[in-house]
Amino acid sequence: AAGAFSVPSSPVGHRAGPPARSGPERPPARLLLGSAAGCRYFSHDLFEFIRQRGVKLVRNTQVMSVEKKDALITAVIDQHGTRWTADQYVVASGAWSGQLTDLVGVDLPVQPVKGQMILYKTPPRWLPCMVMNRGVYLIPRIDGHVLCGSTIEQTGFDDRIDDAAQRHLADRAIDMVPELAGMVVRDQWAGLRPAAPNGIPYIGRAPHTHNLWVNAGHFRNGIVLAPGSARILREQMLGLRTTVSASPYQFNPLDYNPLRDIVESEVDFDRVHQCTCMKLYVAATNVVTGSVE
Repeated sequence: AAGAFSVPSSPVGHRAGPPARSGPERPPARLLLGSAAGCRYFSHDLFEFIRQRGVKLVRNTQVMSVEKKDALITAVIDQHGTRWTADQYVVASGAWSGQLTDLVGVDLPVQPVKGQMILYKTPPRWLPCMVMNRGVYLIPRIDGHVLCGSTIEQTGFDDRIDDAAQRHLADRAIDMVPELAGMVVRDQWAGLRPAAPNGIPYIGRAPHTHNLWVNAGHFRNGIVLAPGSARILREQMLGLRTTVSASPYQFNPLDYNPLRDIVESEVDFDRVHQCTCMKLYVAATNVVTGSVE
């Protein structure tokens, strides 16, 4: 059995006006990722999928404390005093993940970054493709809306929307597609993205614990990286060989390198710097591209 820590939060943050809908039916789940039809719909269908398979979802319930014996998590206690036990525990609570690991004395430097978005009402299939310029993007939806996003704001856990952000996004959208000046802004909302310091999410066992795992810090790529992240974490939890190397994603908030002390004790870097008779080249690989830098 595995348990997942959760905290009460709105998945889309604050909103202005009702959610945008174009009719009684919405696109099937199999189209959502490819057509950018909406992460909210996808999440709803995913919850329903796992519920039908016997997974119990406990929503809007906050973890208040954690019971721990040595390096083993034995239970979590929620706001109602209910004691939840499992063999393994997974922290996957986005921007709030660090608050949960704090309960067991594990520092997870994942910080919230606010992103505001607006939604235009357009005719169906009005914009034929995605458009991006200077960090702002337009994504057409098959239901006749165009999503414009997004801001990047360091505001802590404040997810309120504001008119200044709407004007900024609208100006940038009109710069890219001037015809949007005649379209109606149907909706505006804000969410909090979980940002890791180096841009690489944490996927692996939390330090100094036997059965606490972390899957967090995906920033703007959560919906894209979710299937692969879940697969890598599952393989680690089961002791399997991971599909791709898990080392770039494993929990290492202090950037600890186990070879650092050995290298520093064996190599006299002052003498290396003074040497002029030979050249020393040190190469490293990029964890994203695999190329030598």
